[in-house]
Amino acid sequence: MFKKKFQESQAKRGTVLQIHGPRDIVAFLLATAGGAGMIPFGPGTWGSLVGLGIVWALVRKLGHDPLTLQNWLIVASLVVTGLGIWAGNHAEKIFGRKDPGQVVIDEVSGQMITFVFFAPYLARLGE
Repeated sequence: MFKKKFQESQAKRGTVLQIHGPRDIVAFLLATAGGAGMIPFGPGTWGSLVGLGIVWALVRKLGHDPLTLQNWLIVASLVVTGLGIWAGNHAEKIFGRKDPGQVVIDEVSGQMITFVFFAPYLARLGE
């Protein structure tokens, strides 16, 4: 059963990437959250974990002040979202299809945006 699910997953994903230079490599790495989207099972979940990792790193670094943490989370979310829009659009050409499952930068961004609202509580973890 595991083998069958893996083969189905591979068939949906396609096999040939259209990478033709450094710009494509950067777009691929951003869109797949450093390759997390290439994991065959639950790529969105892995992308969300990357987002949580970024939030956790910001909490550990800036967690002593809730307002500072919240502001940095907003800035980081906007940067990731902006880069994700570019990379996601470019990745459609790389993967040769609309909305490929490997593009998980939206999950990364979504996790980060969600935690903006929890900054006061997260700041307690960073103390």
